[in-house]
Amino acid sequence: MILKIARIKNKFDNQLVVYANGQPKYILTQRDGNSFVLSDFNKNICLFTSHDATVSLTGIIPLWLVGGESKTHSYNLLDANNSTAGKFHKSVRFMKNKYVVNLGGMNLDFYARSYDMTRNVFIHKNSVQIAEVVIPLSITNGFWCYIYLLDEYSGLEQTLSLLAVHTSLINPLGGGVSQLAGARVYTSHTRDGYSKLHDSDWIVRNFNVEDVNAINNEIAENRKLADSIIRKR
Repeated sequence: MILKIARIKNKFDNQLVVYANGQPKYILTQRDGNSFVLSDFNKNICLFTSHDATVSLTGIIPLWLVGGESKTHSYNLLDANNSTAGKFHKSVRFMKNKYVVNLGGMNLDFYARSYDMTRNVFIHKNSVQIAEVVIPLSITNGFWCYIYLLDEYSGLEQTLSLLAVHTSLINPLGGGVSQLAGARVYTSHTRDGYSKLHDSDWIVRNFNVEDVNAINNEIAENRKLADSIIRKR
């Protein structure tokens, strides 16, 4: 399945919509500087993130400088009943950064690599890729992205929609830029020790080529438009 996430309100509102099969399905709202809420169109909360300040304090110690791991940006993933649905944090090692997500019985790793026009966040379960988030580095109407998710993991659509936005707009991996509004263009070829794990052909092997080409064309056209807007300033 392919999900699209895009801003739906004016530049002063941190609100986005998740489209599944071209139809709006969820709304994402930035509740404060450190959390996002995913709800349906009946305003029922599905999931939300909550900053875990106690765990994040351990990230102050830069263990990565001596070959260790620092755990920063730690969050809880909570459901509508305030029950814990998962936890995630940023793992920082020397020249290696990733998000580690624990969903009870399932562990996921979020890696990233930035290219000329996109930041690609590739998601692994047990060292096997199950999803990829493609985030344009040129924006004309606020943050937007696509999530390619294998059908057998479609049950993760809520979780990955929330985490894709949270980990892109709050301390993102892979360089580049993410923001909710404005017209900006960034070119980046950021790499770290995990970049070699990125399989650049994974999307075209697992998804309809016509759909992939249409998305790539949309990203390229948006880049041209952003360039044009910036040149006129």
